[in-house]
Amino acid sequence: MPDLLKSLQGRDLGHLRIIAELWGIELAAPDVRTGLQRLLPAMLERQRVQEVVASLPGEARSALDELAHSDQNRLSWALFARRFGIVREMGRGRRDRDRPWLSPVSPAEALWYRGLAARAFFDTPAGPEEFAY
Repeated sequence: MPDLLKSLQGRDLGHLRIIAELWGIELAAPDVRTGLQRLLPAMLERQRVQEVVASLPGEARSALDELAHSDQNRLSWALFARRFGIVREMGRGRRDRDRPWLSPVSPAEALWYRGLAARAFFDTPAGPEEFAY
């Protein structure tokens, strides 16, 4: 399973700032590399993790619990989306205009903007498959 660094590497600086905001972390960084270096240690603080998880809306907490207790801490993306809703796909400009993290349309989206859920392809006996983890 990818670690937190690998999970967040593909996200732009704006997304890292959103995660930081939702975690109560001040993130002043000129670029993604620096942003990751400053954000990751704060996200790994046990007390902060407990506070963020405790503050999740009920359905988002259920989604996180199901991921954490699933086989290999992952669910197929299709199953995850059926159970916990979509993560709206949008570019940086639309994301920054619409501010979906302030009113997520699903538990999945609430986890996505907090950096608590990610999406990636993993090898399976049937070939590569997309998973939420």
